[in-house]
Amino acid sequence: MPSQVLNCLLNNVKALTDVLLFHVAQGYVYSEQLVNGTSVTTLAGKPITLNVAGNQVQVNYGPGTSNVIIPNVDTNNGVVHVIDTVLFDNTGPCKV
Repeated sequence: MPSQVLNCLLNNVKALTDVLLFHVAQGYVYSEQLVNGTSVTTLAGKPITLNVAGNQVQVNYGPGTSNVIIPNVDTNNGVVHVIDTVLFDNTGPCKV
């Protein structure tokens, strides 16, 4: 992420909240339950598409793709899937 975008997000609580909510979906879903091509609406209200091939899961959104590098991390309020990039659709006040 470019430094000017990071600085903008750190100084704009609403924009930072939107980016963070773009990384969260409702429910408990494990990678084994995912189906190729599934569209999920994030808590930011934006859709992402999941590509599944064997044990590999990719998150597709607007301009890019992220790979799930650590799936199925159980927490007390959901399941976390660690990805390798920040989901940022380059909209809002912090766009490049």
